[in-house]
Amino acid sequence: MKILIASDSFKNSLTSIEVANNLELGLIKNKQISVQKQIISDGGEGALAVFLHNKLFSKIQIEISDSLGRSINAEYAINLTDKVAFIEMAQSSGLELLNDNEKNPFITSTYGVGEMVLDAYNSGVRKFILSVGGSATNDGGAGVLSALGVKFIGLENKFICNSDLHSISGIDLSKVLIENCSFKILADVDNPLLGDNGATYTYAIQKGASISNLPILEINMHRYADALENTTGLRLREVAGIGAAGGIAFGLANVFDVEIVSGVDYFMKIVNLDEQISESDLVISGEGSIDEQTLKGKLISGIAKKCKQHNKSFILVGGKVDYNIVDEFYELGCVSVFSIQDKPQSLNESVKRTAELLQNTGRNIAELMKLK
Repeated sequence: MKILIASDSFKNSLTSIEVANNLELGLIKNKQISVQKQIISDGGEGALAVFLHNKLFSKIQIEISDSLGRSINAEYAINLTDKVAFIEMAQSSGLELLNDNEKNPFITSTYGVGEMVLDAYNSGVRKFILSVGGSATNDGGAGVLSALGVKFIGLENKFICNSDLHSISGIDLSKVLIENCSFKILADVDNPLLGDNGATYTYAIQKGASISNLPILEINMHRYADALENTTGLRLREVAGIGAAGGIAFGLANVFDVEIVSGVDYFMKIVNLDEQISESDLVISGEGSIDEQTLKGKLISGIAKKCKQHNKSFILVGGKVDYNIVDEFYELGCVSVFSIQDKPQSLNESVKRTAELLQNTGRNIAELMKLK
């Protein structure tokens, strides 16, 4: 039996390939099973690793600003032959880079993303692929624009964050540092910039805001949107997906050529997942928490639909499973959903034991396959 493992990362625990490696250790207890592993992402944390693992681009290391303005070491990927760079937003402005007490969407910025873009541009890149999952920011892309030379009149500092947006009295685009560039932004949400379904009200709480903070963050974003759109003459605030990652696409799309595409579809295409699924007998996928969000355009949902297209069975594995939503996966052809937990335990203990628990789960699946 040929099993394909194509799992997302388990957040705060293991990367996509580490998840696959540990499941494999359990699966191969069944000598009749052969395992193929595919590192994959939906455009969030770990997206850069897909490019580097599949030898699509070369790795560039750079010192840039994190979302709080501190100097950190980060990486992006580059293909100078095609003048393309792949930038994972989470490398500079990722939520996982912050401690819980540091998460604050009023003061986090996308400035470091702009520093990576500028570095790649100075190396000859003119086309950018930007994955925006896992963001700690809610600045509408003002930080990245500032790093790229956009001047926000009324502000003296260049490291722009949400709390600065209400002070903008005008915007000067005359000194933008890059030109003739295009951006492909990988996002799997359809949020606009503003409103109840916008960047602030949908995502700011998970980035450290309280409910009482939301109206203030929204007012700041509204002021910024008015100033930027009055300058460019565009009306982009209602575009589906423009509110992803605190609205970074909104800022970039007002100044540059931007296309928003599905991160799941993009990554499945570049790793040729269709062919791998068609050649497998069974597919195993998973993520740290299988819940309502899993159904909304994320990696597992995309893989499930591909398996249904190819009439292939699949198994889901999760660190935490909401069994209220699994019926929708069963309808797509899922044959089983496994939670890796083996006893009541704290989240910290479970995270520390993830590798062991995945190996045990792989062994359980291997034993189940002997019944076929």
